[in-house]
Amino acid sequence: MKILKQIASPNVGSKRLIIPGKKKIHAPLLYFPRWKEFGMSLKPRLKNEYHACIYDKEQYEKYGEKAPVLEEAWAYNVFCNQGLDLIRHTTFTSGSYLSGVIPDGFMAYCGIGTGAGSPAITDTEFFTFLSEANIATEGEVSGPDTASINHSTEEYWHRHKFFWDLDEGNGTLTEVGLCYLDGTFDHILTHAMFQDAEGEPISITKDATKVLIVTVTVYMERGNTDAGAMILDDGIEQIVEQNGVYYQLAQQTYNQGVIYLGDADQAVDAADCYETSYPVLGSTRESKSVVLAAATGSGYGVNLYADWNLNEGNDTWYEVGYRTQLRNGALAGPQLNLARFDLPSGSIGENTLVKTDSNKLRVTIEFYYTQ
Repeated sequence: MKILKQIASPNVGSKRLIIPGKKKIHAPLLYFPRWKEFGMSLKPRLKNEYHACIYDKEQYEKYGEKAPVLEEAWAYNVFCNQGLDLIRHTTFTSGSYLSGVIPDGFMAYCGIGTGAGSPAITDTEFFTFLSEANIATEGEVSGPDTASINHSTEEYWHRHKFFWDLDEGNGTLTEVGLCYLDGTFDHILTHAMFQDAEGEPISITKDATKVLIVTVTVYMERGNTDAGAMILDDGIEQIVEQNGVYYQLAQQTYNQGVIYLGDADQAVDAADCYETSYPVLGSTRESKSVVLAAATGSGYGVNLYADWNLNEGNDTWYEVGYRTQLRNGALAGPQLNLARFDLPSGSIGENTLVKTDSNKLRVTIEFYYTQ
């Protein structure tokens, strides 16, 4: 003992009791486990193209789209912020977009206008709205809804055709864009001005003797991602094949998703785990459900993350994958492998991610559309 006191007691004769002095009591040490947090990003790019053709009604009835074209024009998009936000909202059920806008609203309507100006990403309306059309029928045009997915050339697009008959859309036309129903159709998702084959601004004129067909194509590219990152082929197919970048993922919810860790050390490839059960290739896997999908402040996407506690996922990992369950309305569909990251990637500067009992782990995947 640090301090001893001898106290004589008459009850024990000549013996003395040894009683320890009072000890200072220290508060217990508090231990806060250290978080490790790593993030990676995927940024698929979108672009939009328009081709407008005006035909004489009688000639069109005889020859269809092989009839002589009286006037034609092209246009190339500005993807407006609210268009990107709609894609984010319907893909990840996260974002600020109007909840009343249905997921299949992205390529459902095309509008035309007669105004003047320079389209900008902040546009919310046409300069001067004139008319809208929904996707044409097979009787009005040939091939009203087509798509192409070519993994060899990495060409991915979805195309809709829109038709204006004799008494529709008549005027001097200068602007075009995808739009949505919100009382009127003058709210735009993409916006562009007509131009000729050399890129010079032009107008085209439609009257009550003519019909108009506007062909709208949305292209998707894998875009800029972190080193070692890849959107997988089966993810591309599901995003592109249904009406252009919105429907198939529109009904999935982020709490159906999982983030995987794997022990394979090999370069990522777009075809990895194509139509298979897991987005990682190693023999050892560790997975956690996505905790939350929070809308990013820019880029019109979401941050998806999963957490591992102290006694979970302790190992050396070489890769990360993201997988979600495809949904069609209220019905659960198959698992969809969306992305894979071969380390180093994002904020992980080494080729391994080491998890021990002394650390909690959070892995964040940022996924957003850009142009």
